Amino acid sequence: MSQDLQIILNLLSEGKSAKEISKLFFSTEDTRKLINYLEKNNINLKQYETFKYMDKEWLLEQLKKYNNSPTILSRELNMSLTSVNRYAIEFGLRKPKKSIASVNPVNEKYFDEVDNFKKAYWLGFIMADGYTYKTPNREKYELAIKIKSTDINHLKEFAKDIEFPEEKIVIGSGKRNNNTNYYCSLRTYNTHLVTTVMNKHRIVQNKTYVQCLPDSIPKEYISDFIRGYWDGNGSFAQKGWSACTMSYQLIESFAKYFDENNIEYTLRKQLCKSGNYLHLIRIRNKSQEEFIELIYPPEKYALKRKYDLIYMSPQN
Repeated sequence: MSQDLQIILNLLSEGKSAKEISKLFFSTEDTRKLINYLEKNNINLKQYETFKYMDKEWLLEQLKKYNNSPTILSRELNMSLTSVNRYAIEFGLRKPKKSIASVNPVNEKYFDEVDNFKKAYWLGFIMADGYTYKTPNREKYELAIKIKSTDINHLKEFAKDIEFPEEKIVIGSGKRNNNTNYYCSLRTYNTHLVTTVMNKHRIVQNKTYVQCLPDSIPKEYISDFIRGYWDGNGSFAQKGWSACTMSYQLIESFAKYFDENNIEYTLRKQLCKSGNYLHLIRIRNKSQEEFIELIYPPEKYALKRKYDLIYMSPQN
């Protein structure tokens, strides 16, 4: 037995709390490291006075004594509130709090199958202007889209499609370079929906350099996926329609699709301060009409201001 382990056991025998021991040995009041350390050494904490809350009958008695409040109990007995709550829920003495996913309902199976153009479009838009995230230490997932407040109707359309409460869309502001920017955002924490987007459609966190055209997109909906991506990360100028990404793999897949449809383009890369390349694809002017016909036909859904550029611009 190591010297540290022996000291910890002695402190437990003296009735020291998990917080006190964690702070001494792991420089934190979070008791998870201590508990994991003891479990690896096959130490049963139930034998120590401080950890009697791991017994259902004892914990029930103490909760009654302290007004059924884990907070008061943990404070009065100098115990870990996180652990008290965890075991109270495990023993059925308290109900778990409602998750954010249950508060904000959503059609969790919306992206299970890409069986219409709108789903392909939204996946492209999420890849360009959204993100997925998994917390490192627990199974909590998030999908979010944050765009300019002037495009809020676009976010409302997405909310309608995935059956997300429109009133839960957040409108806020932030400062950047001394300018105030207004935004709107939508977040869902539904595990099934987010993991489907991440695992099946390969839209993952830290996606900057690994973006690719998902294999899950049927061929007849590839143009819709590209339109979604272009709406989120593309632009239109006198030189033509263009889009950029740090992922050459994604740009290459777009180029291949344009080759198959006889649309001419140019590729360029630019070295960034990070040492990585920004890849850009630009549609040549001679293929602009073909590009619009393929990617932005008037009968398909797209970001309104992009359609306005196409169909209301004086040069068109």
